[in-house]
Amino acid sequence: MERLQVKGLAGGGMVKFIVRADSHRRFVSLVFFISFVLSCGIETSLVNEATKDDSRVLPNVPPVSVKGFAPGMEDGKVKAIGGHGRTIEEVTGSVWADSFFTLGFPGTSEFTGVKVSVVSGSRQYLGMIPNVQRQSDLYKPLPVFFMGGMMKGMEEIGVFSTAATLMISGKAISQGKQPGSLSPDSIVKAAGTVSGLFEGGDQPSMKLYKMIEDISSASENSPALLIPFAEETAGLKSLDQMVSGEYLSEKGMGITPADFEEALAGAIEGFEFETCFSDKKIRAVFILDFSGQDKDGNCQTIDRFKWASDLPGKKVYFTGGVHKETAICGGEKTSHCLAKEDLDETNQKLGYWIPNRVEMFDDGTHGDFKAGDGLFTVVFDLPYIPAATSPDKKGLRIGYKYTYGFPSQGWTESEEWPGNQRILEIEDVTGDHIVVRYDLFGDETSNKDKANLLSPVNGGCGVNKWENEKIEGCSSDTLENEFDLDGDCKPDGYPSAFTASPIGC
Repeated sequence: MERLQVKGLAGGGMVKFIVRADSHRRFVSLVFFISFVLSCGIETSLVNEATKDDSRVLPNVPPVSVKGFAPGMEDGKVKAIGGHGRTIEEVTGSVWADSFFTLGFPGTSEFTGVKVSVVSGSRQYLGMIPNVQRQSDLYKPLPVFFMGGMMKGMEEIGVFSTAATLMISGKAISQGKQPGSLSPDSIVKAAGTVSGLFEGGDQPSMKLYKMIEDISSASENSPALLIPFAEETAGLKSLDQMVSGEYLSEKGMGITPADFEEALAGAIEGFEFETCFSDKKIRAVFILDFSGQDKDGNCQTIDRFKWASDLPGKKVYFTGGVHKETAICGGEKTSHCLAKEDLDETNQKLGYWIPNRVEMFDDGTHGDFKAGDGLFTVVFDLPYIPAATSPDKKGLRIGYKYTYGFPSQGWTESEEWPGNQRILEIEDVTGDHIVVRYDLFGDETSNKDKANLLSPVNGGCGVNKWENEKIEGCSSDTLENEFDLDGDCKPDGYPSAFTASPIGC
C-alpha cells in the first residue's frame, strides 16, 4: 500500500482524531493509528504522512516460514505449487546438508492445498501443506511451521509423502476440484485417512506406493522420471505425463503410463473427503476485470475512464458497506439477521464507503491468481445469512463500487460512476461455500442499482432490483454471476474463486 494520510475517520468505532502540532499529542495519535491499522489486518508498509518530520514507517509484512525434511535429497531444489495448480514463483528453497529446507510464503496471502516439489538429480518427491495463513501482526513474526506437524504423512518428503500427495490431489481432481478449493480441515482429515490405508496394508494404496518406490529407486543413478504434477493439471488423464513409457521400457520395469494411472485411480477409491464448513461466515471473492477488453451486458465496449481519470501511479480499490435493506438484529428480530457488532465489523472490512482505501491486487497475492493479467482481486470473510431459508428471503446485502485513484483520494475522478452503487446479496448460489462476484470496471449494465443502462432487449428496465423483489420481465443481477467465457457476449460459466478456499468449521 502507498502512503496514507491520517486525517479523518478511523475504523472500528468510527473514532475521529486529529494529529496535533505538539509532539506528545502527535505521538498519541500515531499510536492510535497504528493500533487501528493492526486491528484491521492491513499488512503492508504504511507511512503516517500527517506528522511530516516525525513520520514512522511500518515494517514490511514478514513471511510465513514452513520447514520440511527430505532425507537423501541434499542440494535438491524445492518449489511450491499453489492449490489451484500454479507454481508460486517467489516460494523456492534448497535442501541443506542436514536434509532440511525452509520455504518462505508471502505474509500477505493465504494458501490452501499447497504441493511441495523436491528435485535432486533425476529424482522428485512430493509433499503437501494443508494451509498457510496470512500474517496478521506486523511486529510479531509467526513461528516456523513444520510440515510434519501440519498433517500426517509429511514428517519427511519421500515415497510415502509422494503417494499421499498424489492420492489427495488425485481424489480432488477426480471430483472436479483442486486441492485449493478444499477446506484445510478436510485436507488434514484426508491425510489421516490415507495414512491409515497404508498402515492397514490397503492393497490398492500399497500398489501405488510400490510403483513410486520402484521408479524412484531406478532413477537414483541415471536420468529418470520427474513427476510434473504441478501447473495446469486439469484432470486424471493428464497423469499420463507422470510416467515416461520410453524410460520405463529402457529399465525393463514393465510399468506403462496406463498402469500408473490405474494404480492411482484404484488407490483414491479407498477414501472420501470429510468436509465441514462454517455456517456463520462465508468467504466472498470480488474479481474486477480492469483490462478493458471485455464488453458489457449490451455487448458494447466499456469506457473505463468516463468518470475516472487515467493517470500514472493510480491503483484499483474497493469500497462499500452493509446495505440498508439488510435485516439487523434487535427487539423481536433474533434470527436470520445481522448482529449489531457484526454490522460495524463488516462495514469496516468493506471500507465504510471511504474511497481509495481498500486496495485490490493483481500481483498473484491476496487471493489474486495471476500477476499482471488485469484481473484485480479482494477477499472478505463475511457473516452468512442464507437468504433461501430466511422468512423474508433476505440475507446479508451489501452495496459497493470500485475506484481507480491515489491513496486517500476523494471520489472525484476516481469512481467508476457517481450517484449509484453496485448491490449484491451474499448468497452461495453454486454450493461451493464461497461467493464469487466477477465485475467489469465501469460496467453500467450489471448490478448497478439505479440508472442501470442494460437495454430493454437484454432485460433492462432502468433499475436493478433484489432477486426476491425483481419485476416480471426485468433482469435482476444481485447474486453470484456467470460471465462471458468465450467472447460471444453471453454469460456461460461461473468464475473460479482463484486461490480462495472455503471457511472450515
